[in-house]
Amino acid sequence: MLKNEKQYKSARATLQKWVSNREVLKQRAASLEHPAWLLEEERFAIEQTIKQLQADIEEYEETVTGKRQLPLVVAYTEQLPDLLIRWRLHRHWTQRQLADRVGMHENLIQKYESENYGCVSLQTIRKIATVLQKEESPETSQTTF
Repeated sequence: MLKNEKQYKSARATLQKWVSNREVLKQRAASLEHPAWLLEEERFAIEQTIKQLQADIEEYEETVTGKRQLPLVVAYTEQLPDLLIRWRLHRHWTQRQLADRVGMHENLIQKYESENYGCVSLQTIRKIATVLQKEESPETSQTTF
C-alpha cells in the first residue's frame, strides 16, 4: 500500500524501470543465448512485480481521487472488541488459554476484555487477532478413528 505522494512517485518510476527490464528480457530471449527456463523464470518475476506495482498505483490513484469507496472505520472499531471475544469463545479458550498463546498474563486479557480493548495498542490487537485466527482449537485438531 502506498501511503503518501513520495511513495506514489517512487512506485511510478520503479514501474517504468520494470517495464524497461521486460523489454530488455525480450531482446535477450530473441538472442537465444540463455536457457529458456531461466528466461521464463525472469519473465514471470518481472510480470509479477509489474502487476503488483500497477495494483498499488491504481489503488492509490483511486483512493486519492475518490473513485474507491472506503469502508467506514467506525464500524470496524466498534465491532472489533466483540469479534475478538467471539473468536476466543469460538475457540473454546479461557482468557488464561488466550493469554498463554499470546504470551501475556491472564490479568491483561481480563482487563482488555472488560474495557472492550479500549486501552490496547494496535500492535497487541493484531497479535491477539492473529493467534485467534491461526491456531486450531483442541477440539478441531483431534483425530477420531
